[in-house]
Amino acid sequence: MTAKGPSRRGRPEGGGAGDLLALVRGGVAATKAELGARSGQARPTVAKHVARLLGSKLIVSDGARVSATAGRPAEHYAFNPGAGLVLAADVGLTGAHLALTDLAGRTLVDEERAID
Repeated sequence: MTAKGPSRRGRPEGGGAGDLLALVRGGVAATKAELGARSGQARPTVAKHVARLLGSKLIVSDGARVSATAGRPAEHYAFNPGAGLVLAADVGLTGAHLALTDLAGRTLVDEERAID
């Protein structure tokens, strides 16, 4: 157990790529430095997780680069809701209701069908 306490998965808070994804998706952090500061993860760990998230297309570079110091500008990341789809189905005795959404929860298809 760390000073931050265990997370829902038994790891210290900020312990995985999913935690970094939540920070980017929530608009809390957009650069590797911000992700490291908010999550408490070391720079190499953040870099590894960001590479995995980029590889899975769950985050994308939004093209913005800003520098708070004289160093190299930081690359900004954004959540990519188009990286996957969610299908929800409610099937009953007389009908079915199906919905297809992107990862941000925007409805792409919403259909109801009777079942004979």
